[in-house]
Amino acid sequence: MDLSQIITSPSLTSLLPALTSTKSTCLSLLSTLSSLPPTTQTSPTADFDPTQPPPFPPDPTALAAKSSLHASLSHLRGLNRSTIHAIRETKSLTASAKVEVDTLHLHLQNLLYEQSHLVSSIRACEGYEHTYTSLPLVSREEFLSLHPELEAKLENGEGEVGEHEVTIARIEHEYREREGLEGRRQELLRRKAELVKDNKKRREDLASLDVDLERFVEAAGPIQRIFEKEY
Repeated sequence: MDLSQIITSPSLTSLLPALTSTKSTCLSLLSTLSSLPPTTQTSPTADFDPTQPPPFPPDPTALAAKSSLHASLSHLRGLNRSTIHAIRETKSLTASAKVEVDTLHLHLQNLLYEQSHLVSSIRACEGYEHTYTSLPLVSREEFLSLHPELEAKLENGEGEVGEHEVTIARIEHEYREREGLEGRRQELLRRKAELVKDNKKRREDLASLDVDLERFVEAAGPIQRIFEKEY
């Protein structure tokens, strides 16, 4: 596979021509050196120093290729330094972007959790059987017939009158009705207590009257016997 298909970064693709040029210069220099006769500047018996480079043949073509190679290598080192700086900058930008992406991802996860919680709460509220659903409220039609002004607003869409407000008004109507009935019940209980008290007093009076009647009958016995005598 071609390197241009593998390397797509602009900072790296700029190195490919320099690498190709340096490679060509190296191959050209090696070809020139291989075509030259062996050098005789050093004798076979001379001391060999492995730390020193071998003597370079004084051939003009080889010297020109060497100078060109040094220039290509210098240019390649400069591009390599630029590429390293670009890679470090890219890594820094990538790290900053990663931190931002991680923060956004965490925020998204929090939003998704909050959304799930809200959806669950909404479903729980929608499925909650409120007490008012079991109340024996008057029908909607009967309630609106008792409040024509509310029915007119509902039909004309005036204000913020909707089914929710109608339901609240029906509940308040039921509350007022029950409150009035409770007042009547308390009044009837009060009257009942008064009647019970009055009946108890009457029974006590009748009981005492029985005793008085018995005494009266006993006291009237002699008088009655006198009237029953025959003269």
